[in-house]
Amino acid sequence: SIRLGRVNWLRPLGVNGGTREVWLVFKGEGDELQYEIKSGGEEQEIIHSIGEACFSDAERESAQRVSIEEIRSRCTQEMEGESLYEGYKSIGISYGAYFQGVRHIWTNEEESLGSIRIPTGYEKECSVYQIHPALTDAALQTAAGIAFSDKNQRPAVPFSVEEVEILSMPPTSGYAYIKKLGQQRFE
Repeated sequence: SIRLGRVNWLRPLGVNGGTREVWLVFKGEGDELQYEIKSGGEEQEIIHSIGEACFSDAERESAQRVSIEEIRSRCTQEMEGESLYEGYKSIGISYGAYFQGVRHIWTNEEESLGSIRIPTGYEKECSVYQIHPALTDAALQTAAGIAFSDKNQRPAVPFSVEEVEILSMPPTSGYAYIKKLGQQRFE
């Protein structure tokens, strides 16, 4: 398994229709490493993200299983993915087709369940990634369901994650489950 910790997105990484050279730099030794995602040259180096990575051959003893139906039954509001992206657009955040992976959200003030999938046409990229960027972003976007359920709160774009553990290669679709832990803190 791979565990990512203390992930911080410092600056956006835009491509704007072309290509861009990006480096993933690991520092440290053994199974626990620090990483940086960089672009630009030596003169104009930009650090986009920093964090920690821990690699392990051991499988997690008890991956928590949750009942999708139980979660849905607790959620009093539903939203199509299209409505989520319209809501984001209304506050000035426009996601391109590549990062529109949320199909449906069930939510209440404390939790959010998102039906997510890699957008059509990008499924072949799965073999390139441990976890596809579109799925990662769709999982994070699921947290916005909680914010949209509270009319007094505006959805935010996450900029850091305390920990992510990847137990196995995910499929091209699935569910993301987010629980509110406190003000702007989610599990």
